[in-house]
Amino acid sequence: MILCKLFNVHKDPWLHLKHYDIFLLPPPGAASEGSNGAEDRRKLVRAHLKVVFSLHETKTSIFTKLDEPFVFEGKMHAAQGVLLSVTWPITEDYELQDEKKPQATIDPATSKPPKQLFHSVDQIIPSDRGEYMVMSYNNRYELTESFLQVLPKHVARRICQEAAVLWFSEGALAKAADMHLTTDLEGNWDGGWKTAADEENQAFLAGFTSDLSDDDDDPPVLPPDEST
Repeated sequence: MILCKLFNVHKDPWLHLKHYDIFLLPPPGAASEGSNGAEDRRKLVRAHLKVVFSLHETKTSIFTKLDEPFVFEGKMHAAQGVLLSVTWPITEDYELQDEKKPQATIDPATSKPPKQLFHSVDQIIPSDRGEYMVMSYNNRYELTESFLQVLPKHVARRICQEAAVLWFSEGALAKAADMHLTTDLEGNWDGGWKTAADEENQAFLAGFTSDLSDDDDDPPVLPPDEST
């Protein structure tokens, strides 16, 4: 009963145990064959299989302390919770949850919890290897793999740099330092980012386009015909 309340009752993953979007299945034989309970279990199993085959696995070693709590402005945060709070599409419209007192997050446009970019994250055993398994959906895994590189920058923006230093490896911090979050005219993060190389390439292409635009539109002058 306790596990049922922790998992099945709440639709918002943030109100589930460890924020995981998991639904407990009743064991085989718990309901007599032909009953509504048996049919409900078959539906849940089919839904479970659909979810499993829709997930993509990504190994990463960016974390050092995935579950280490960090208190900022009266709220307790952890790297796992921040990662699973990232919405899809990426936006800063929602406040970061307090790990101790999570509340349901509702998208005002749909009256439902917003879609998540990540499904789950766990440490790979043995833990001394320092590797973690991040699960995301197949239709967005390329974005999730890229976002992991900029996650320390996201944490520094949403919380502070001290939290990023606590949770991430030196290599991850160094790589994120080379990235710049792109913002709209009001200074709000638009969900994108650039590296220094991206900015150099963009400046080069802008100059190349400018050179092309300086060319006149007159047709080329052909050389004289020497046969006449």
